[in-house]
Amino acid sequence: MLFLCQPRFGPSYRFDDTDLFTILDLLHVGKRVGRGRISNHLDMGEGSTRKLVELMREYDMLKVEQPGITITRFGKKVYEMTGMRLVDISVPEHVIGEFQTGVVIKNVSEKVGKGIEQRNAGIKSGGYGCTTWVVKDGNLFIAPAWNMSEHQPELSKAIMEQCGLEEGDTLIVGGGDSRRIARVAAVSAALDML
Repeated sequence: MLFLCQPRFGPSYRFDDTDLFTILDLLHVGKRVGRGRISNHLDMGEGSTRKLVELMREYDMLKVEQPGITITRFGKKVYEMTGMRLVDISVPEHVIGEFQTGVVIKNVSEKVGKGIEQRNAGIKSGGYGCTTWVVKDGNLFIAPAWNMSEHQPELSKAIMEQCGLEEGDTLIVGGGDSRRIARVAAVSAALDML
């Protein structure tokens, strides 16, 4: 997914596709939200949030009105096409970083190799890296093949229930020294898989 390109002239954006996806994830359930709430949710300045919202409005992903900002039909379609959703999760024994954020991606477990690609994408985006889980044959594996359901059944069950994981799903959890960095790491790694 590549919607946002840096401008040829002038200052660079302080946001990217990970922030665009995060706004779609926040609004996809039909909520009406103000710019301040979006800015807080993104952990991003209000000026950058205003510019990103304006670009998304121009792309017909958002509708901006006096009572608040809502997602459009096209924005919802883009969100659903990714097959991704953000989840709140903390697994400190398996993910490096004080802050952690997860992304569930539907039906892409066959695209996961050793998990190194996702780890590297998380590091490249500024995080401490990412840990990748996949659901195969009803079991939860840390990529490439460590059967968490066998070795840590309680934790495995808790993760699967908390994240709503099903057969073929992938969970990528990014870690960092801030909530924003952890989220950007996880979403960057997930977008790399699409």
